[in-house]
Amino acid sequence: MQAIGRNAKPHNAVAALFYAAASAVFIVIAQSSAIWAGSALNLKPFAPVTVFAAPIFVIVLVLLLRRAPQRVVPPSLLIATGAFGASFFINILPQLSLAFALAGAWGFAGLVPSWRSWWDASLFPALLTALVLPFGVSSETGFGFFLRVFITDSAAQILNAFGVTSLAAHDLLIFENTLARVDAPCSGLKSLFTGTAFFLAASAVMTRRLSAKWLFAYSVFLLLMITGNVARIVILAAIMNSPGAEALAQLFHIPLGIVFFALACVAGIWLLGRVEARQPAVLVGAKDGWSVAAAAAAVLAAVAAAFLFSPAVSGAAARQPVISAPATSAYHPLALTPAEERFYNSHQNTGAKKWRFDHNGLSGSLLIVRSSALTSMHAPEICFEANGLAVRRMQTQIGKGGETIRELFFVEPDLHGLYWMQSRDTITDSFLVRLKRYALQGQNDWVMVTILFNHDLELTEKTTSEFYNDLMQHVDGLLKAERDNRHD
Repeated sequence: MQAIGRNAKPHNAVAALFYAAASAVFIVIAQSSAIWAGSALNLKPFAPVTVFAAPIFVIVLVLLLRRAPQRVVPPSLLIATGAFGASFFINILPQLSLAFALAGAWGFAGLVPSWRSWWDASLFPALLTALVLPFGVSSETGFGFFLRVFITDSAAQILNAFGVTSLAAHDLLIFENTLARVDAPCSGLKSLFTGTAFFLAASAVMTRRLSAKWLFAYSVFLLLMITGNVARIVILAAIMNSPGAEALAQLFHIPLGIVFFALACVAGIWLLGRVEARQPAVLVGAKDGWSVAAAAAAVLAAVAAAFLFSPAVSGAAARQPVISAPATSAYHPLALTPAEERFYNSHQNTGAKKWRFDHNGLSGSLLIVRSSALTSMHAPEICFEANGLAVRRMQTQIGKGGETIRELFFVEPDLHGLYWMQSRDTITDSFLVRLKRYALQGQNDWVMVTILFNHDLELTEKTTSEFYNDLMQHVDGLLKAERDNRHD
């Protein structure tokens, strides 16, 4: 073991200062997930933020006093990855954001020379704890919803590439002769969680070292897990599209999932076999002083980038959304069905209202839903099918400004449907686009407009286009709070 020379101390002092700055930014990033955990446990925000801040400040104080960080790459990787994960997942899955924040906080402990031996030995058990603990705070994730939408869209594109005509709508695959529902067990969330726990446990048993190779191996493992689940959905959907083969699809449902999961785990073990084993910690010498400072500067830059590019936190205080139809005599209130009331009342910050309309020869019903909850909106195709209105065909219409709306054609020739989702900056018929805008850009105030015309029509007709464009402008006014024309 090589001792640290006198000339290395100035460089290590600079490194300690860089880590001190990174810790301050990291705590700012982690406070959102800490406050979420506190609210789930009915704690005041000060308590969970202190749990993060106090240990990190103690570690940084030790670094500043000793001014002697040693081998820094694994802890630095963990800190930088934890910062990006905590900021990226805060709107998608706060439990995973908290897991990344805990892992990043554990990375700071690896910078203290005298702690490094036991830190190396307990790294993967600590990561496993960081993964499991947040889901003990709250098991309701909503992330399965995100995965179902992603998998459904991916499966539809693959099926279309192989000549099987299908269209993705939320978590529904629509074929010419049948429907395939990607339900909660098909999301693959449990497989990803269990697979990650398996990979961490295997890393500990095989005494692997956290490194760029390990991160690459884990990324490939996750990709294999997701790919296997998409392949399972594609196979089952293709089987279901065959006449009278639904029973066969049910038979293969669970075995296919087990087979793809097992294959991914075998591949994970093979990948871990190519990751270097853990070695005893070695102190850096004087000649490595600048490399330590450079690594610390890189960590500071990574954590600062995670802070600068992190989306706005979408957790707003509970409120009753403002919903209205345009203030004309064409709209008359309708009561929500019991099923609609149960669904929308089960989500916070969500409201829904319905009207019937008769305007310039157009008549039918209108449903407007406004919410800042991630999982509060689902495809109208599902509701229509549940109410006995069979969807024959769907297509996406693209407007002049790039906005997209979904046009629905029913088996009943006298019915026609439209829907879109709208935020202040986006109008889309894609649930995947909405989820991306929600998670990555902080667009958390959305309105969904669903129109069911009780007659056939052409979307390009002037009367029809003026009708839905007026509704888009009205919704835009609601979102921007420029007007509040209520007609309840």
